[in-house]
Amino acid sequence: RVDRDIVEKAASEVFDITRVLAPPRAVAGRMPAWGWGLVASTTVLGVAGMASVAWLQHRAHPGVEPVVVAKAASAPMAASRPTAALVTANQVAPTVAPSAPIELAAPVLKASAEIASLFGSKQGSERRAWLDLAPLWKLPLAEGDPCAQAQQVNVHCFRSSRGLSLIRQLDRPGILTLNDESGHATYALLTSLDKQSATLSMGGVTKTVPLATLLKVWRGDFATFWRAPPGYLQSIVDGNAGPLVDTLVTRLAIAQGEPVTADKHTYDAALKAKVAAFQQAHGLRPDGVAGPTTFMQLNRVTGVDEPRLRTGG
Repeated sequence: RVDRDIVEKAASEVFDITRVLAPPRAVAGRMPAWGWGLVASTTVLGVAGMASVAWLQHRAHPGVEPVVVAKAASAPMAASRPTAALVTANQVAPTVAPSAPIELAAPVLKASAEIASLFGSKQGSERRAWLDLAPLWKLPLAEGDPCAQAQQVNVHCFRSSRGLSLIRQLDRPGILTLNDESGHATYALLTSLDKQSATLSMGGVTKTVPLATLLKVWRGDFATFWRAPPGYLQSIVDGNAGPLVDTLVTRLAIAQGEPVTADKHTYDAALKAKVAAFQQAHGLRPDGVAGPTTFMQLNRVTGVDEPRLRTGG
């Protein structure tokens, strides 16, 4: 049932005319019935008008989903007009004049062209990218699954989509999944990273790329190797016990400068609290679960032999 409150709210949201057509409650209560009818009909006409603009833009740009953006007006309603614009899924909808030209996906196309011009050829094989990464870890991989082969010597594969912040914390070379102009995956080896640029290798060519260019074709997907303690198969959680938990306690003691004992341990609340404190101190989410990123940071602190990112090109 469409009553006065619904009409008032709809008019406010569509045209931002609350200050013009919706006076304070005491005054609004005295508006005649024909006045509310006018507001309702104006709202319906406004929504229909914006839908027409979106339809016309869709005809001009088939295949692109139209999004209508109504700009809030600070002047009386007669002086305000909703502005419509086409946006892609990863763009913020602009509020531009209807006559202004709209360039779709130009940043991604331009960045892809820049990447292609730097490297000359693309690396479309993820397996090839793992094989390119393996020498940095002194892994003599052969044909077959790179991750399965690496795990035989306690080196595991790790994947994340958390972007630069986690890469900086883990501080290790790895594989970036880039998107080319056709939306296909291209794999580049990241070997160096600083505040302004990243050094990538692809197809046998190594180049330093500005981060501003890289971020246009990279959505944060990252993969790398890490050295796991013997017997590691999955994250350590409440109630676990055995050699893997004892190794965790030893690594934590070394990292925190505490004495190392030969005691047997269970992953209880006290040990979980120690893990959470270590995680928080090293930029990880303090969830108390001893998984790959926790062991990677323990490896880094305790001197386990793993390659590191360079800080220059």
